[in-house]
Amino acid sequence: LWASVQQIRLIFDPASGIRLKDDQVINHFPNHVELTRKDLMYKNIRRYVREAGRGNAGAADSLTNTMTGRRLVDCVPVTFSLPVDLSLFTEEYRKTPGNTWIIKPSNRSQGKGIFLINRYAQLQSWLREKNEEGDKDPYIASRYISRPLLIAGKKFDLRLYVLVMSYKPLVAYWHEEGFARFCSTLYTEPKASVDITDEPLGAHLTNVAFQKGEEEYNTSHGGKWTLRNLWLFIEGAFGHREAVGMLSDIHFLILHTLLSVQTSVHNDKHAFELYGYDILLDEELRPHLIEINASPSLRITTAADRALKGRVLLDTFRLVYPVVRHKTPQAEKKPTTTSSPPSSPTKPSATQPPY
Repeated sequence: LWASVQQIRLIFDPASGIRLKDDQVINHFPNHVELTRKDLMYKNIRRYVREAGRGNAGAADSLTNTMTGRRLVDCVPVTFSLPVDLSLFTEEYRKTPGNTWIIKPSNRSQGKGIFLINRYAQLQSWLREKNEEGDKDPYIASRYISRPLLIAGKKFDLRLYVLVMSYKPLVAYWHEEGFARFCSTLYTEPKASVDITDEPLGAHLTNVAFQKGEEEYNTSHGGKWTLRNLWLFIEGAFGHREAVGMLSDIHFLILHTLLSVQTSVHNDKHAFELYGYDILLDEELRPHLIEINASPSLRITTAADRALKGRVLLDTFRLVYPVVRHKTPQAEKKPTTTSSPPSSPTKPSATQPPY
C-alpha cells in the first residue's frame, strides 16, 4: 500500500478497524514524524548525542567517524524550536550577533514559509505578527551554513534516498543513485551589515518546487546533477581520498540519524519508509543535515529524473515485497539467450558507503 502521511494516522488507529494482512506492506511507520518533522528530528538527535556522552569514555567516540574524525554534532546545524526554545535561542544569538539564521515551519515542505534573519529585531517582529494572527504552528531556527560548496558560483544540496525496512533490528539501504539540486541564481554570502530580509531567497533555497518559480530556472535539466556526476567533479577538484572521505561522512550521518530514533519509532512488521535525505556540503566537504522527508517528491521534471526515480522505486518494491521479484509468469520461466533476470540491489555494509 502507498499512503499519504495523513492516511497513515487512520490506518494505524486501532479505532479505525483497519487491519493489514500478512502479505501487505505500507510505506510509513506509525510515528514516522519522529525523524521527518524538523523539530522532532533535531530533538531526537540532541537526546541521542547527550545519552552517548553520559556513557563510558568510549561512548562519545562512537559518534565520531574514525575515518575522517568528523563528529555527528558537527554535521547537524545548531537548531532551536520556536517559540518553545526562544530563551535558549536568544542566549545563543547574543554569543554571535549578526549571524544568519534560517526560520522554517516544522511540518511544511517545498520551501514554504521559510525566511532568513540576521537581526534579533526581525525575529521579535515576526513573533508579534505570528501571535496577532493566532498562528500556533511550530517553527525551527537553524544556524545558516556559511561557506557552502559552490559549483559555477551556485549553491546546491543533495537529495539521497534511504530505505528502512526495520528499526529493530535496524535494516536500511542507501540507494546508490541520488542527485544534486542547484539554485538557479548565483550565490552571495549573507553579510551582517545588510538586512537579510531584503535579499531574494533564490540563491539560498535549493528546493525544486521553489526554484521552478525563478526566472533563471532551466527546464531542460531542472537544475540537477546525478550523484555520479557530482562524485566525478569532487574527485577531480579535491582528489580521490577527499571524495571517499565525504561519502564516508554521509554514510556515518545517515546511520546515526537512524539510530537516534531506533527506540522512538514504532517498529511495525507491515511498515517500511523511503526517506529523502537533504544534505548540504560546505567548502571542506563536511555534510550538514538539512532535513529528512517522509514523502520525497516523485514528480518528474526531466527525462533523467524519470529514469532515476523509476529505478529507486523499482529497487524499493523489490526489497519490500520480494514476492514480486521472484514471481515469474509461466511463459517466461524458460530462460532465453537474449534476456536475463534483473539483478537485486545490494545492501551496504554497516561501515562502508554503498559505492
